[in-house]
Amino acid sequence: MASSSPSIESALFLFNSSYETSIPVHPKILAPLCYLLPVLSGLLIIVFERRNTYVRLHAWQSILLSLAVYISSLLLFWAPFIPVLIHAAGFVTAVVCMVRAYKDSDTLTFFKLGIVGDFAERQVLGATVLPF
Repeated sequence: MASSSPSIESALFLFNSSYETSIPVHPKILAPLCYLLPVLSGLLIIVFERRNTYVRLHAWQSILLSLAVYISSLLLFWAPFIPVLIHAAGFVTAVVCMVRAYKDSDTLTFFKLGIVGDFAERQVLGATVLPF
């Protein structure tokens, strides 16, 4: 007699399907790698990763964070030590995002950085409304 409860195989499939990636690396490793090299690693992961939205969210957020750091330091290049402080804050923020991406990958909880995180969500999830 067949039971109406889901089988262990279907439960494992549902659990593992949220961790599938196009790149044969677990999202627990792939998401923090987005922040390793400022723009390059995020772009590479966006180009090659097509399945996992969690990894794509972190890739977009890393690209946008890097661009915000670069643009703000270019705009304030005339002020002494301000670009250095901006780059240091960007580095610390990237390290915090790497740690959170690693820790939150078990629950697939996306750690957002304000407007940057909202814009990254809109890029991956397909919303047409801009955050500004």
